[in-house]
Amino acid sequence: MAYFVRLLTPAEKNIPLSEITRQGGSINLVLGTDILWERVEIVEPAGNPIAHLERIPVSHGNRGETELNKLRDSIQSSYPVNAREWLKMKFTTVKTIYSFQLFTDNITKKDWPVLGRIQNLLKDTLGGIIQADNEGYYNDKGDYILWQMYAGAGGTIPAATLDENGEWISYMLRLDEPEAVDLFKQGIPPKQGFLSRLLER
Repeated sequence: MAYFVRLLTPAEKNIPLSEITRQGGSINLVLGTDILWERVEIVEPAGNPIAHLERIPVSHGNRGETELNKLRDSIQSSYPVNAREWLKMKFTTVKTIYSFQLFTDNITKKDWPVLGRIQNLLKDTLGGIIQADNEGYYNDKGDYILWQMYAGAGGTIPAATLDENGEWISYMLRLDEPEAVDLFKQGIPPKQGFLSRLLER
C-alpha cells in the first residue's frame, strides 16, 4: 500500500542529495544529479523501497502546476471554510512540491525516524506546509488545519483554528471526540479553562 505526503514550499532552491543522505537510511539517485536531483528512492536494509521522493517545480503549464491544481480541487468540500480559503491563498505562493510516496507495507519502526528526519530537513530549510493523503493539511507551524482524516482515526494531535484576525489559535485536538471534531470543522476553537489561560501568560 502506498500513499503520499507532500511539502508545498515557496522556495525554489534545492537541497543537495548529499545533505539528505546524512539523515540516515540508504538513498539511491533515480533521476538528476546530486545538486539538481529530481527523484530518489529510499530503501530499507533488505533493499525494499520504503519511499520515493520527487522534487517537482511549479510553473505555468508544467506538471507541478497540474499537481497543485489537483490539490486545490481536492479541498473544495473540506472544512473549516476559513482554513480552506487560507490554503487557496497559500497555494499561489508554492514554487516547489516535494512528494513522498510512502510504501507503508515495507516501513518498519526503525524506518519512520529516517523519513521524519528527511521531511524535517526539507521543511526546516525551505519552509512551507504539509499535505498528507487521508489526513489533510498542516500549517507552517505543523498544526493540523483542514479535515480530510480517514474514518476511525484516534489519538490527539496539535491543531489550529483561525481567529477573526486571521491568526492561528493552537490547541490539542482529540480525533475520536465527535464534538471536538465538529467544532474544528466549524472553525471554532475549544473553550480554554482557567489553567490554560494562565499558561499562555
